[in-house]
Amino acid sequence: MRKTLTALLISFMGITGVFSAPFNLQTFEGDVPAGCSIDTIDGIPYLKVRINSWNTFFDIVPITIGQYTSVKFSYKFDKDTSTNTVPVQAFFQLINSDWSVKSSVTDKPASTTIKSLTPSFKLGTYSKLQLAVQQTAGSWSAISGPFIYISKVKVTNSFDIRTFEGDAPEGTSIVTIGGKKYLQVVLNGWNSTFMVRPFIIRDGYEATVEFKYSRGPVTDDTLSISKINAVVQLMDTVNKVKNPWGEGMIPSSTALSQSPASESFKTVSAKLSSSMKLVNQIQFFGQQTLSWGPTTGDTIWVSMVSFKSNNPIVLDPEQVDIELPSWMKVVSIDGKKYFQVILNGWNSTINIVPVPLKEGFSAQVEFKYARCQATKDTLQISKINAVVQVMDTVDKVDNPWGEGLIPSSTALAQSPASETFKTVVGKLSKDMTLINQVQFFGQQTISWGPTTGDTLWFGKIVLVDQTKPTAPANLNATVTGNEVALTWSASTDNDAIAGYIVKQGENVLDTVTKTSYKVSGLADGTYTFSVIAMDKSGNLSAEAKIDGVVVGTAIEQTNITTLSFYPNPVTDVLNIKAKDVIKSIAIYSVTGQLQRIMSINANSTTINLESFNNGIYFISVQTVSGVSTHRIIKK
Repeated sequence: MRKTLTALLISFMGITGVFSAPFNLQTFEGDVPAGCSIDTIDGIPYLKVRINSWNTFFDIVPITIGQYTSVKFSYKFDKDTSTNTVPVQAFFQLINSDWSVKSSVTDKPASTTIKSLTPSFKLGTYSKLQLAVQQTAGSWSAISGPFIYISKVKVTNSFDIRTFEGDAPEGTSIVTIGGKKYLQVVLNGWNSTFMVRPFIIRDGYEATVEFKYSRGPVTDDTLSISKINAVVQLMDTVNKVKNPWGEGMIPSSTALSQSPASESFKTVSAKLSSSMKLVNQIQFFGQQTLSWGPTTGDTIWVSMVSFKSNNPIVLDPEQVDIELPSWMKVVSIDGKKYFQVILNGWNSTINIVPVPLKEGFSAQVEFKYARCQATKDTLQISKINAVVQVMDTVDKVDNPWGEGLIPSSTALAQSPASETFKTVVGKLSKDMTLINQVQFFGQQTISWGPTTGDTLWFGKIVLVDQTKPTAPANLNATVTGNEVALTWSASTDNDAIAGYIVKQGENVLDTVTKTSYKVSGLADGTYTFSVIAMDKSGNLSAEAKIDGVVVGTAIEQTNITTLSFYPNPVTDVLNIKAKDVIKSIAIYSVTGQLQRIMSINANSTTINLESFNNGIYFISVQTVSGVSTHRIIKK
């Protein structure tokens, strides 16, 4: 009875892989499904499958379809094995392991000659294949008896020029040079062009790439490297521009050029064309500068392409540039626009236009939280944390809760959640290089599970710079008459230095962009000057300060002799040397009172000032050549 039932099931289901190893459609490896065979057509192997109405299923080695995965195969329908004469279409369906996800494509009319298809299947991992031939008139039912020949299925994961993830395009390879990965491309005139994973951009984006160039045997014999320009060209094939060399439209583009080409690695940057809205194609070429034609057979090695932007906006309810899911919309509260999100556990996540990050920046957002009735009945607001989490799905990190990798992220959290708008700032994780996804959730602090049905309203998510510049170094003051010339070494910052604030005491004198400043018209006395660096975001460095700058223009100084004083400032013993014989020395306070007078009659001497109070003193030195007066500082 059991054998009879099994036979009945097999007869009902048609071809099945239940009792065999899954067949690999990408390589034709594994057990050929029951009732199938591999035939060769024009030198290419095809799986020949007899169709049994809707019941032609078999197991396959799983095929994973991602957001940027493309699928390509060829097939033909053999109508000679069927007596059915009505028009038909070919039906191909992928099914996941528990049959919860199905994705299909049809070709109408079914082709009786080899035809290539590039279908779009839903995202998922599929482990079963269903084939059918369906009438396109009358009952639209499936028929039994004909054959479908299907080629190996080519699954291609779109190449990402920012991360080198996905399948390397045909004619290229990934190589390692000096421990760093590069895409190696052997150039074929203007034809070294391929599609890449789309990368959406905004105004102000800049691209940077490192590459080098090498001539092939033909070029090496005919052309010097100085006569070749090497170009990595980023293109947008969706937003086109007028063709400057003829009729029609061409992709908008930005060229990253070496002029001339460099045989060692050289970094090139360029601001992306304002006509570009995305990058979805890349071209590599060498262009000789004699006839301006392309080179063939030369090689270019290219690093990952990086992007940066001066635009600090991550997501803005005033300018929505993504398609919002059904659980998210823009609302106005007190005349200001906010996003409203109905939370669904951990699943309230959206993909956004990627925003490149700069080192040292933070993310900032204003938001508030409201419980739904079910949450109100069971949970106090004080037991909920509200989180807006910005994520980088490209640069992943180890999963702290289990195996595998997860997106790097930064949580902007209210702990506990606030029922009024509150601004939260979080320093971005050092693992993140961009933000391309945002998650919203409420997390109750009892079992640490997520909430469902609650609402979160948030405003603009922006990037803010909270990193202070370094303080100016080597601040120096040079006194000439009643002027003081200040100089210092430039500060550094994670973004850019906007200028320097110069102060005299507590008073701000000026803001300058140079690393020098002159203070004029000073009266006799002792001054303190300081300089503070300021970046573009208004962050201020610590003060660089110089104390005890003495200006004494009322005391006449003569250059009748060569004198040296050291150390100055002095703590205890002051050394004095002169070219001529020193006859006497008088020491005066800053107010002109005589403190000490000494006869010397030598070219050098020492004076013990340990008992003197700290401050400014003037030393009058009489030599055989005359008298000169000098300032010293006692500390």
